Amino acid sequence: MNVEIRNAGIRDLEALQYICRQTFEESYSWYNTFDNMKQYLADQFSVGQLTLELNSPDTRFYMLYKDSSLIGYLKLKFGTNRLGITQPDAMEIERIYLLKHHHGTGMGQLLYNEAMRIALQNHIAVIWLGVWEKNPRAIAFYTKNNFTPVGKQIFKLGNDDQTDFVMELIINN
Repeated sequence: MNVEIRNAGIRDLEALQYICRQTFEESYSWYNTFDNMKQYLADQFSVGQLTLELNSPDTRFYMLYKDSSLIGYLKLKFGTNRLGITQPDAMEIERIYLLKHHHGTGMGQLLYNEAMRIALQNHIAVIWLGVWEKNPRAIAFYTKNNFTPVGKQIFKLGNDDQTDFVMELIINN
């Protein structure tokens, strides 16, 4: 098995758009209406939106390949600040997503480990994230990796307000 994590750039826009849309739809279409999913996918994963994010100095994408096939990605944001997380040296794990048939294979842990490596390299003091309250698999994953809940936030999907748990991990550099 050959596994590689690559930093994504503007050259990867088409592949990134595919993996973003595919993994989000696989993860959440079962719960949300067709219209809400269509609107969210169009807004958040448009060429324009992804181009803005790829060109932002505060946002980084990493694409996960297994045997030369794109199977997932990681999105990190630096300097973000939410709900009681006040450290200026914070990093958000905004997304760790895998194609559904790769869940439970250890590939998500590889993306998480990459996020940790980057956090340590950048002297990050706190990592935070939002995870949907109805996603027990993801909550268990982050709890296993020593994240603790610190609050809640609203995640807007189309016209539906959904609740995310905000979780954090303090890093002792």
